[in-house]
Amino acid sequence: MTSEMQRQWASLLIEPQETLGVEFKSWLLLASDNEHKAVLAKAVIAMANHGGGVIVSGFRATGGVRQLVPEDTRPDNLADYTPDCVNAITGSYLEPPIHCDVHLVADPASAAVYPIIVVPPGKTPVRSKKAGPNGKVMDQGQ
Repeated sequence: MTSEMQRQWASLLIEPQETLGVEFKSWLLLASDNEHKAVLAKAVIAMANHGGGVIVSGFRATGGVRQLVPEDTRPDNLADYTPDCVNAITGSYLEPPIHCDVHLVADPASAAVYPIIVVPPGKTPVRSKKAGPNGKVMDQGQ
């Protein structure tokens, strides 16, 4: 990762704001929670169909205006946030599957580390090849 990319991603943590190419999610238990896997898959589909972007984990919306703040509770470790884990989810849920990169980036102000999942531009449309657990989060073919 270049130092310019590192600075760009760190700026997302200093002033978190969602755009068409940047989405913030709460902490996701990617290795063990199927609903969380579906949440990530749905976000990757949205980013891929937009032309690529990034998904930042560890933030929540607060206040009347959609202000994003770091979540109070952090996982003990970020072992779920690896390319292998993320790409196993995209391979399981997405058609066609997409290979995403994962970077752990430190907030310059707090030194807290957050995962940033990079969704590349690619062939569209991308859709789900299976529904989320118990029919929640997303439907097949969505």
